Amino acid sequence: MARALSLRLVLLVAVALGGSVGAPPAENAAEDVARWLGRLSAGGSVERLVAQRWLAVHLVRDDFADVAQFARAGAPEVRRRIAQALAADDRHLALAVLLLTDRTPAVEAVGREAVGEMLARWSTSTRAAPGRPRRFPEDWRERATRRIAVDRDGGALADVVDRLGRLGGGPAPLVLDPSLDPAVRLRLPARAAHEGKLVGTFAEVLTRLAFVHRVSFEVLGFLEESDPRSMGARPFLRVCKAGDEGEGTAERHIILWCEGVVREQSPDWNAACARALAATGWPAGIAWLERLWLASGDESALEGLLVAAARDRVAPALYRLEAIRALLATLDERLARGEPGSIPAAERRAWALARLAPTNASGEELAGPILAGWSAAPSAGRWLRLVVLEGMSASRADAERVAREALASTAEPVVRAQALRTLASIGSAGGAPVEVGAPLALFERANRLDLVEEFARALVDSRAAVPDGSWPGALPSIPAVQLALFEWALAAGARPVALGALDRLLAQQDALPDIARRLRRWAGMGRRAELLELHRVARAGAEGAVRAARLLRLGAWAGLLAPEEEREVLDRLLAIESPSADELLDLGVLAASPTIGWRAREGLVAAVSAGAAEALLRPAIERAAAGLLAARLDEEWASLDARVRKAAVLSGHSLAQSLARHDWYVALEIDAEDLDVLDRRFLP
Repeated sequence: MARALSLRLVLLVAVALGGSVGAPPAENAAEDVARWLGRLSAGGSVERLVAQRWLAVHLVRDDFADVAQFARAGAPEVRRRIAQALAADDRHLALAVLLLTDRTPAVEAVGREAVGEMLARWSTSTRAAPGRPRRFPEDWRERATRRIAVDRDGGALADVVDRLGRLGGGPAPLVLDPSLDPAVRLRLPARAAHEGKLVGTFAEVLTRLAFVHRVSFEVLGFLEESDPRSMGARPFLRVCKAGDEGEGTAERHIILWCEGVVREQSPDWNAACARALAATGWPAGIAWLERLWLASGDESALEGLLVAAARDRVAPALYRLEAIRALLATLDERLARGEPGSIPAAERRAWALARLAPTNASGEELAGPILAGWSAAPSAGRWLRLVVLEGMSASRADAERVAREALASTAEPVVRAQALRTLASIGSAGGAPVEVGAPLALFERANRLDLVEEFARALVDSRAAVPDGSWPGALPSIPAVQLALFEWALAAGARPVALGALDRLLAQQDALPDIARRLRRWAGMGRRAELLELHRVARAGAEGAVRAARLLRLGAWAGLLAPEEEREVLDRLLAIESPSADELLDLGVLAASPTIGWRAREGLVAAVSAGAAEALLRPAIERAAAGLLAARLDEEWASLDARVRKAAVLSGHSLAQSLARHDWYVALEIDAEDLDVLDRRFLP
């Protein structure tokens, strides 16, 4: 009752004073701003409150001079009420930032308080103490268990951090502090490498990245779950220079970045601050950057908008047809001139615009303005448009047409490879075969960039037809390339090409584990029947005992043998008195078989008791462990482990002492999502 009466009293006083509260800004509001600012120091508290509420509704950016004057000369209560009036509406952020940049301490303090209150309304934790350097909260570690990989030399530090932020699926936004020079290269010592990649969970990858690059990171704005305010907390991770941790709260850093966007410093610094601000995900900050870009074409603000969009916070301005046309047209001009930095600019636009929906709020299709200028666009401009169409999954006929034309042409391989991805995403409306022009060049590029597996998936998903000719024989014989060719030919029904690739693969027995792993994966993706049939045909037409034996061994490793065939293979292995390294490995593979695995495990224990060399036994038993654990047969592995250890002790085998010093090394086949493959970059 008392609250209702007080609000009614405020409204009555507002009317008596000739104003209104809650009304939209009037055309002539600027004429009244000084008068209402003056009323902030009126004798009655109600009148002061009414003035504050009027200002909260009517202030605009152009009122900076009047607001700064009253903030400079006013009493503390006047400055506090100005800050509260600004903080009441996020659209006042532009005016608050102007006050922030004023050299008068009193005016700057008003802007700082206003921005701080806006942030507090967005997140309950912006004033929480920063976390310990390079430490993740424990509950974050438990939630972020997805395994990822990133190239150990994936470009500048800023590029790798951006890739982690966009694609890494971390527990909170990842922000690169503007103080880090984006030109610094990422260097990785061999001890932290894993096949050229940083591999692990988000927390593990970021921790290793900070270590190898001699930078640090901290969690800002985090509250424990036991804190009642944690439900409204919006923490983020700040990557910074080593030694710069603990310098302030989330509020302090965001305010500094807001200042950095507009202060007259280098354009690179302005853009870095805009990117950092946008990466936090603060809606008011992104909306302010949007207004700044629309009002003046500010390039720094656009950089922030692109970062936000690439992280699924797309500003409405980017859905305007004229904005899309302008972004692409200006970039085409820069690319045509060969302007430095135009390729990275194309990539940033691609990542951002690819997050757009196919239509805007007015129901207008975006494929039209995206394809505008296609015929005259440089290669990077065409690549950009194809990336955007892929991300949007636009099914418009024009999009399919240009993608098909690009793929069938002799354009640069980077453009044709992206056309393939686009077709895999948008599908084919007509059902006509997708033609691939000059496939040899596409395979060579994919192999050079270590993108062969992803390239093969795109070939399969786009339902591309395998071209006729002798070109498959010119491909490198390395397993990755031949596996890609095999997968494509298998899916496309080109059996002779698939059998040719299989022949070349069989000649490389060292690659058998990788080949079998891929075949098992394809079988689990619904292609088991195709693989069984092709394996049967290959064995039926096998010429020579060596090729027949290799096909049989491949079938055992890939799980393509019938139960009776597995038993025949196992019986042969168990009958060998002194098995070789390959034969023991085959025994380890069969140890995970659901039908005869128990017999294979008995054979491994018997080999220990018989005194087989440790150098031969260890790889075989570790192969058995990997297969059992991958099949979730943990108890079977525990039993085998215990029996092997016991047999080693009883027979005096060197494994007994060796295992006391070095336990089994079980290389589990846990696939990590490669962010470099998921990403889209213009790599000729």
